[in-house]
Amino acid sequence: MDFPRASSPHSTPVPGRSVEEIQVWIVNRLAKELRMDVEKLKEDQSILSLGIDSVQAVSVMSELEDWGGFRFSGNPLEDDITIGELAAHVAVLMGNQP
Repeated sequence: MDFPRASSPHSTPVPGRSVEEIQVWIVNRLAKELRMDVEKLKEDQSILSLGIDSVQAVSVMSELEDWGGFRFSGNPLEDDITIGELAAHVAVLMGNQP
């Protein structure tokens, strides 16, 4: 999969966040946005399969950018990625090893 690169004209990536920490943040934020139990969300689950709409997706991705201190240059959800894939991608954008 070819993920969008981050651009960071006004943000500084937050170093030291592991893939696991990022994934926990994503799962918790998705669960809140979608009003789902955290336990129902799995690493290998497609984010789009959760029924997230475009407004919800923008909200979650924007908060993820703010939390991580980076900006996506495109929409990473266009590739129908899983929660785990998004977490690994964000770790790379933040300058961490997945």
